[in-house]
Amino acid sequence: MLGDLFRFAGYTISEQKLNQITSECPAQGLRFEQFKGICSKLEIKELSRDEMQSCLKTLATEESDYIEVNSLMSVLSSSQHPLSEEEMEEVVSLFKPNSDGKVSIDYILSILFK
Repeated sequence: MLGDLFRFAGYTISEQKLNQITSECPAQGLRFEQFKGICSKLEIKELSRDEMQSCLKTLATEESDYIEVNSLMSVLSSSQHPLSEEEMEEVVSLFKPNSDGKVSIDYILSILFK
């Protein structure tokens, strides 16, 4: 649960670091100020445009620059923090699929990295 809190806050934290933090936590849990103090010592890892492009390319079919909507929805619904059906539809509509039901990787990147 503590790991989820860090991830929701945007932090990438290793299991080793999480175990270390957990072992140092009082039995009654952390106060918010303590949590903020721990967060201030962690680094937020943001993906670069190239890293994100590489990730998206793994979803594309046959060396294409397009991702099928079904593939995108599958990832969004099966991730560690899955999106609801409504959220997935909102994301997909934001990425404007073409008439073949595919989304341009370049268009996704242009939205994510304005």
